[in-house]
Amino acid sequence: MKAEMRNSIAQSPPNVESLCLRTDKTRCLMVWLLELQKNATAEELIRLSSRFKTWKIVFVHSFPNFSPMVEARVIFEALPPLAMLRAHPGLCDWSAWLQDRRALLMSKWSPEKEICYGLSFNDYAALVPKRADAVH
Repeated sequence: MKAEMRNSIAQSPPNVESLCLRTDKTRCLMVWLLELQKNATAEELIRLSSRFKTWKIVFVHSFPNFSPMVEARVIFEALPPLAMLRAHPGLCDWSAWLQDRRALLMSKWSPEKEICYGLSFNDYAALVPKRADAVH
C-alpha cells in the first residue's frame, strides 16, 4: 500500500501555484538584521512592523535565539551567525551556500524593498571567507 501511495504522489505533480508564498499582491519589505550586537526584542519588531502596515515584512536575522520573532508573530528567515560559520569553516563552501540562500530568499519573497539594520547581506557574506580562513 505504501508503494502505491508513493507512486501516486510521484505521478501527480504538485500544483505549483499552491506552493507560492506570495499569491497576493501585497508589497514585500525585507528587513536584514544581520550580526546586530543584541537580539531584537519582540516589542522592537512589533514597533517596526507597525510602521509598514501595508507591507508584508520578512525579517532575515542571524540571532542564535529567534524566540522574539516567534513572540512577535512576525515572518522571519534565519542565517547562521558568523561565529557559527567561523567554528565550522570546512563544513561546506559557505560563500556559495550563502549566495544560494539569498537567491532562494529573493525568489521566495520577491521583496520590492530592503532595509538593513546591522550588516547588509553583501557585507555579511564578504566576512565569511575571511573568518572561515582565519580558523585554519
